[in-house]
Amino acid sequence: MERSKDWLDEAHGDLEHARNDMECGFHNWACFSAQQSAEKAIKAIDKYLLDKGLSKKNLPRSVEAYRKALKKYLSVCDGELLSA
Repeated sequence: MERSKDWLDEAHGDLEHARNDMECGFHNWACFSAQQSAEKAIKAIDKYLLDKGLSKKNLPRSVEAYRKALKKYLSVCDGELLSA
């Protein structure tokens, strides 16, 4: 079952939550929500790559590796993960 979009939607929601917390002065909660957003976005990418046949041991492990994987395997357009 394709769940990468679900994880990306959750990441967007957490990022919006972080923005709202910043506007209200809840900086510690904004940091937490932003961190959760980043983790869920990475999970979305990982899930997408696994669904496309990449093995778990070959998933990116650094920012630079994720940048290369994004360029090679997919792109994001209007919040959607698309095949490259």
